[in-house]
Amino acid sequence: MKEIKPEDIKEMSESELHKTLYEYFKPVLEDCSQGARLKYIREYRQLSTKEVAELCPHLTGENKIRSIQKYERNDRSPKPYILEDLAKVYDVNINAIRKYDGTNPIDELYRMVWLEEQFPGYEIDLKCASSIPSSNNRNIVKAFNKWINMREKRKNREISYAEYIEYVLHLNLEDDNNE
Repeated sequence: MKEIKPEDIKEMSESELHKTLYEYFKPVLEDCSQGARLKYIREYRQLSTKEVAELCPHLTGENKIRSIQKYERNDRSPKPYILEDLAKVYDVNINAIRKYDGTNPIDELYRMVWLEEQFPGYEIDLKCASSIPSSNNRNIVKAFNKWINMREKRKNREISYAEYIEYVLHLNLEDDNNE
């Protein structure tokens, strides 16, 4: 990582500054649970629990901050309408923060995407999956390949790490199934 000088910062746009700061002060994803992802995204967006609580219109009462903390500790799951509020506040696709129950094979792809953030550089091989004649499986492989393409762009520095994280936060693999 190159050294940043004060004069460099003065010449950066707000977007460039955010990308640069992200690479230096990237939050740590503790695990792939819903709560850990909520906390990671909140920290990535540089929001406090108080700010999030104030921005969620459906959170009410005196313990709004405590509710956010409970969601992040996995002590409680947000109700669907709170999850929608959080997705808007965090500017993410709801799939980035919903609970993955494993009943939909797409959930496993979302888990893999987050596992990569937890364990950078891990490799997955789904070559055998492409030979299984299931339309659902073809869609999963298609979505998987789209994600692999973005990983390669990041690895080859065609996109920044911050751009890649934005891709992950807005990822909607279900849309890929309808193409």
